[in-house]
Amino acid sequence: MSDTKPNDEILTLLEQYATQKRFYGKSYPKIPFVFSHNERDFIVEEIPLYPFSNTGEHRILKVRKKNISTLECVKLIAQALHIKERDIGYAGLKDKHALTYQHISVPNKAFKAYENNLHKIDQIKILESCLHGNKIKIGHLQGNKFFIRLKKVTPQSFERLKEEALLAQKQGFPNFFGYQRFGNFGDNYMQALQIKKPPNKQNPLEQLLISSLQSVCFNLWLEERLKISNIMQSFSLKDSIQALSSMYNITMDREIFEILHSQALPLTPLIGDVCMHYPHGKFFYFGDKRLNDSQEINYAKTILNDTERLKNGDISITGLLSGMDCKKILESHLFECDCEFKGQNKIREINLNKVDFKQNIESKNYHVERSKTPNTLESRIDFLPTAQNDKISESKQNLNSHTTQNLESKSNHHKIRLAKQDACRIEKNFAYPIMANGARRYAWVYPSDLSIKYNAEKAQVEIAFTLPSGAYATSFLSYIKNGDVREF
Repeated sequence: MSDTKPNDEILTLLEQYATQKRFYGKSYPKIPFVFSHNERDFIVEEIPLYPFSNTGEHRILKVRKKNISTLECVKLIAQALHIKERDIGYAGLKDKHALTYQHISVPNKAFKAYENNLHKIDQIKILESCLHGNKIKIGHLQGNKFFIRLKKVTPQSFERLKEEALLAQKQGFPNFFGYQRFGNFGDNYMQALQIKKPPNKQNPLEQLLISSLQSVCFNLWLEERLKISNIMQSFSLKDSIQALSSMYNITMDREIFEILHSQALPLTPLIGDVCMHYPHGKFFYFGDKRLNDSQEINYAKTILNDTERLKNGDISITGLLSGMDCKKILESHLFECDCEFKGQNKIREINLNKVDFKQNIESKNYHVERSKTPNTLESRIDFLPTAQNDKISESKQNLNSHTTQNLESKSNHHKIRLAKQDACRIEKNFAYPIMANGARRYAWVYPSDLSIKYNAEKAQVEIAFTLPSGAYATSFLSYIKNGDVREF
């Protein structure tokens, strides 16, 4: 944050996150089952991004650990090899209360000198090792395999669970940060407000706390977008137009509204969303005409094409991970949420009778509430307004886009893409100048290799699946449950 006291807006946002129940975008009652976050019922195995070279100055250790965090594991290995923690590399943080398998890199010179010390650490076991030319860095993983055992599952609940899991494999699920991100008491993001150091001066614990603050803002933004999607799915075209204009000031041509309403995607795109090819690729704006589009393709056709690509999982909407680049937020006169896409007709304003609409909404027992988000922010965010700068930024970001879902910046001067137009009107309410390098994260991801089995005698379900880098198994389970996975 800035050198001043945390502003009231972000404190209000954090209080909102701590007190409100999560909204997952589904309307059915939650599916009852018991999830135990322990080493017997929760197993994670990391999938490396690339094969190791078997030559070089770094030793790659495949480590099995249980009931300790990755940072605790790194500390123990550093002490055993008499090296500094920063000399050790790892691709991501794995659950503490689980049995996990991951790869960790250490200097081979230290490994050869003190290898025996590693076998004396009770909480970890070195399964195999090999040489490699580079230190493992954050994001250097393809994804994670999960095996989870759920208990107290009735036959009826299993059928619902199986149906929702298969549907999520086909249609995807919201990429919320899991509750593990926020510490044992679920509020470590509050400690992040006191950190004033720039990212390159922060220790691993401080970086973890800062990332939890980014994660809260992302989760609240994604939840708000699911509420918008719920409006599109639950109401007629006319009522949806009225609702989104009245509650969110979202306005667009009726023809475009009809396309988005008819598709009824679980995460409805908005004009100006920053999208990205899935599972990795280039950034672009939803609805923005690309260079390879023919001159005959009109704007509505572009919207329809992009919507179909979202439905097919070829592209995904991304959300902002706020950082120091958010010092001139989207409300600045340097960046207009109302900026038009090239070649697009000017968006029409829709005149509404908000009082009549409110009565109409209440008469339908409408259950989606508008979150209390700040209308104004003291800070602003930098934005690259020209096509030339967009291409420069895109090229820099895509150099390593395959290595990490979050595409974190390596420079304090890095400029990140920000949402425009209607999407900007939502994103700006959750963007803050956090002491981190800003980035974007997939808002919607897809599980693969799904396997689900039921043991009727024990009333248990064994579910296995693979998720891309950065996605949380607990968020996947909460989505198909339609409730906090920690609650029965």
